[in-house]
Amino acid sequence: MRAVLIGSYEQVVGFGLGGMETHLVESEEEALKLMDELLQDKDIALIIVKEDYIKAINTRVKAEKRGLYPLVMAIPGEKVPSQRDDPIKDMVRRATGIELQG
Repeated sequence: MRAVLIGSYEQVVGFGLGGMETHLVESEEEALKLMDELLQDKDIALIIVKEDYIKAINTRVKAEKRGLYPLVMAIPGEKVPSQRDDPIKDMVRRATGIELQG
């Protein structure tokens, strides 16, 4: 199983230096098209997506995903501060329906 990043130039370079498979996208449409392709690949366990694209992608993932994998996780963009208070709490809430306190 492998992890994949969909992001900006800076993210692609940074994660690519760490050995991760990366894909540079410059628009929401490009991200959606790529996500359609990645969702068909059964060897992908984790897709990391630039936060700017996550709302549109989440809609697509909910419609297409059938099973545990891939896990889709957002990371903040470089110019826009993160819109989430705590991404881990948000993932737990979405996955289990339980709201973590504290």
